[in-house]
Amino acid sequence: ATPEIYTLSLHDALPIYYMINAETFLANRSSLSFPPASQPLDAQDFPELPASIVHALNRGWAIAPVLAHSLSASVKRSMAGLPTSDPSRLVPIAREHPDCNWAVETGNGLLIFEVNSEAGLPVLRHLCQNEWDWRETLRFRSGATDFFAFHHSGRRVRFLGNRFPGLKSHWNGSAVLLPPSWFVFGPPVNYASDSNAPVLDAPAWLLD
Repeated sequence: ATPEIYTLSLHDALPIYYMINAETFLANRSSLSFPPASQPLDAQDFPELPASIVHALNRGWAIAPVLAHSLSASVKRSMAGLPTSDPSRLVPIAREHPDCNWAVETGNGLLIFEVNSEAGLPVLRHLCQNEWDWRETLRFRSGATDFFAFHHSGRRVRFLGNRFPGLKSHWNGSAVLLPPSWFVFGPPVNYASDSNAPVLDAPAWLLD
């Protein structure tokens, strides 16, 4: 039976997140996201959080701790709480799980374009018509896979599907692991650009 506990206020949702049925939680939740603070957060004020995560919060991104360290694990099903851009909701979980991974929820203007260089480079050349300025955006990497962060204005994102192997767009509420996430078996997630690199507008060839 579906538990009744999901009828929560935003203020009491996080302390009892372990009590929520995972499937019900994922099916019904909405992100706790806020606009970027007028005064940037200082990483020194949040020692429990990685500095790169505080920086992501300053971008207004909705962040969630992730308890799994397996490449095969579902990021969303492994979240320990609602994605939020409020650091005070992340600190208690980070204290309890200091080695957790971290994910960002896409949507609300954030698109992340995933490129596996081993499988996707030939079709990527065709897709972007050998125009590469878009690679100046914020980028992070795990092994042979790069993740490019873009701003998009809400236009529908182009469906890539099987015609574009090695390429994937995350944009409608899906979650992507951020630095400094790591895996028991597999390469960690690190920045491949400067962590302060801008988030550029999504290139037209990614949009319908």
